[in-house]
Amino acid sequence: MRNTIGQRNIVLDMIHVQKTDEVGIRLGILAHRLCQSVGGVFILVNLCPKLMDMVRVSHLDKSIKIAPSLKVAEDLIFAHELESEYRGQLKINMKFEVLILGNSSATPMFDRHPTSQVLNFNEQLFLIDCGEGTQMQLSRYGIKSNRLGHIFISHLHGDHYLGLVGLLSSMHLVGRKSDLHLYGPAALKEILDIQFLHSETVLRYNLIFHPISPDEPGVIFENRTMKVSTFPLTHRIACTGFRFDEGPRARTLLGDVVQALNIPTVYYPAIKKGMDYVDENGNVYPADQLSLPAPKSRSYVYCSDTVRTADYLPYVQHADLMYHESTFLHDMVDRAKETFHTTALEAGEIAKETHAKKLLLGHYSARYRDLNPLLEEARTAFPDTELSIEGKWFSV
Repeated sequence: MRNTIGQRNIVLDMIHVQKTDEVGIRLGILAHRLCQSVGGVFILVNLCPKLMDMVRVSHLDKSIKIAPSLKVAEDLIFAHELESEYRGQLKINMKFEVLILGNSSATPMFDRHPTSQVLNFNEQLFLIDCGEGTQMQLSRYGIKSNRLGHIFISHLHGDHYLGLVGLLSSMHLVGRKSDLHLYGPAALKEILDIQFLHSETVLRYNLIFHPISPDEPGVIFENRTMKVSTFPLTHRIACTGFRFDEGPRARTLLGDVVQALNIPTVYYPAIKKGMDYVDENGNVYPADQLSLPAPKSRSYVYCSDTVRTADYLPYVQHADLMYHESTFLHDMVDRAKETFHTTALEAGEIAKETHAKKLLLGHYSARYRDLNPLLEEARTAFPDTELSIEGKWFSV
């Protein structure tokens, strides 16, 4: 790795990090390990006195240096940019995958659980719906609930949210401290308030509730790497789907080229953003010669309970991975319409019509022990279809 990638100097500004700042210290440890893995020098800038003492007495090797100011260091790579910049540099793909916790419809059957999923985007964990038993499924598949930062509830039918009170309470009991963001129908807050009122529970952590409009699409969460949008679905009660769109990705450096030109590593982030490099003699090296085009950003679409309509199709176009409920086989399409659900065939047709790359089926009726007929039916319309299976990860 050192021969093909070369030196990677990392400058980390610690001006806002105190000795008690666990997150900041952990990020510093991550940066140090990353720098070591590529043979670079790790430079800390603006250390508070207590942290400086900790570093000096910890007998760390020569891979760590301390600089009094940014002027002493070559450049600053901000902490919030660190992982995305250098993971791309090392050609490590940003993780984007979905774990199925539950795939059953209203009645748990055949060891299948009500709907719930975990989306892992580069170790940011999002929970989508929270049917009964979700916290047990999280434990079964090795997901620590305190790692969840955001929970999204599509609607207030029990198989999509009845596990929520127990999960929130367990987080309280195990001492969660970090904020938790919850997105769902406005009435969900009333339900939770009543539960906690009569159980005399005061959560130890800050639960931040974001009501979702059931009628209007919109962005409900966005940061530098991820955007989450909602769109209305047509069910017996107000229901929304969710779309997870990855933010713009960085270009991929041509390591052998930049190394041959002796381009300082401090310019790598700028090149990956598409900026040309100008050397000390005024020679211009276009970014296109130093890097490959940025990979296409990925998207995951979650279509919760809905009857088939054209209304939501504009919001689910070109998904890399689409989850769509498929409660019934198409011979029960009248029952599907009556209960405002979708058949497997319809799910396949929707995936084809919206140009999805891959389709996941789910929300299976308890009448089906064998799920293969659902899969076969959907594949007649959209061959790249899979069954959502509990405990299985699916890449976006």
